[in-house]
Amino acid sequence: MDKSKNSSSSQEKYRVLVPLLEKEKPGLVIAAGTAGYPSETSYCGNIVAGCRFFVHNGHPGNPLSNLEHPEFEKLLPVNINAKVFDIFSVALKQKASALFVKTPVNPSVRAAVLSSPYYCALGSVNVTDYGQYTWVDKEAIASFRKVESKLPVGSIETTHGVIRLSSKQPCMFVSAIADREGHFDLEVTAGQNYTASFNAGIVLGHFINDLAENAKDNIFSFAL
Repeated sequence: MDKSKNSSSSQEKYRVLVPLLEKEKPGLVIAAGTAGYPSETSYCGNIVAGCRFFVHNGHPGNPLSNLEHPEFEKLLPVNINAKVFDIFSVALKQKASALFVKTPVNPSVRAAVLSSPYYCALGSVNVTDYGQYTWVDKEAIASFRKVESKLPVGSIETTHGVIRLSSKQPCMFVSAIADREGHFDLEVTAGQNYTASFNAGIVLGHFINDLAENAKDNIFSFAL
């Protein structure tokens, strides 16, 4: 990314990602990062994995990030083989969650890995002022519910959807839950992000290893 641009710029992320992913054409794209979870019950430190995406323009006309895309405010089509989620076995979840580190702020009572091809990542893009998450994420949920009434929201953040829009390759997400939706200012600190990301790394380490073993044996294709 251009260091002269805002580090949260969705527009700049998209500019960099599109040519990179088009050149590499990976068999599978995993969007991973910290996120919020839409519940008053704390899931902080837990991991949510899914493959559905919805992108909301949280700040149209933002001079620091003005990404525009025709797929905003739409439930993006799934482009990954749902059998990929069979890799998230009970054994994998137990091994990974046993190594989780509790977040310093409001940790989840139970360490858990949540995974389903029905979980949807909601993206609030073009938001460069973190203080706006207080209302922008609520707007993203409301916009999503106008389009889809039943699918569960797996996480809310800013980048998963940008990654999905940047590539036509099979794509899924792994969200490291750092806060409850609407409580960003209260719960997100450097330590909170670090521990949630650490837990995501544990899950991804197990997942990628098992995924590689299955792919090697040609058990399934990543693509639909």
